[in-house]
Amino acid sequence: MIRIRGLHRLLSNNRDTDRAGPTGKIASSGTRCRTSGVGEHPMNERHRKQRYFGRTVGIRRSAIAAMAALLLAGVMLGSACTREATADPVAQFPDLSQLTLLDAGPFVWTSRGHTQIRFAAINGYVCVFGDASNPRNVSLYGQELFCDKRIESTPQGNCRYQQITRTSKADKGPFKLDETDGGYCLEQLDGAPPLPVGNRLSSGTITCGVGADFAACVDATGETRHGFVIRPSGNDLF
Repeated sequence: MIRIRGLHRLLSNNRDTDRAGPTGKIASSGTRCRTSGVGEHPMNERHRKQRYFGRTVGIRRSAIAAMAALLLAGVMLGSACTREATADPVAQFPDLSQLTLLDAGPFVWTSRGHTQIRFAAINGYVCVFGDASNPRNVSLYGQELFCDKRIESTPQGNCRYQQITRTSKADKGPFKLDETDGGYCLEQLDGAPPLPVGNRLSSGTITCGVGADFAACVDATGETRHGFVIRPSGNDLF
């Protein structure tokens, strides 16, 4: 009877250990607790620790593998973004001096004493810049330069444009891609003659040209160069 009772107690301890977590609490009732290693058979304690630490190591390994995968994906994405972001648009700007310089006369548009040079580029853009020979076209901010593409016309005679324009006229800063909110239509854009491929126009500090797969403009004032390149694959602004 003594041996049977001892065996019964040992089996009972094993069942309690299987139901207990690493703290010794029995999951079924939540009320019975033991301090680890007190009142347990050494084999049960070792078995319990092996199971607990085995699960812990497995969880840790899974977590580390998941974190490594996320870090690798982040590095690959970051590398792709870095290649795009670090591409120097100034260094990649086409050499417009290789294009044939045309007389700007046929491209001049005059309105209310102002004269502008305009031409139809690619991708639906029409580019306009000030005629430096007319003092009224050169303000404190220098010559105006922008390219617009009409994306919507309303019955009320308003137009929405996708526009390449300066981020700041005051400091003749870099160019940005913007969108107008549907104001008046720019009459100088209508009927603008196309600039043939392989040619350029120039006035003052601004030069624009059209190549086989691009249209580009640059404003070189002193040591500062800002401009843009329009391509079927996208625009580069600087």
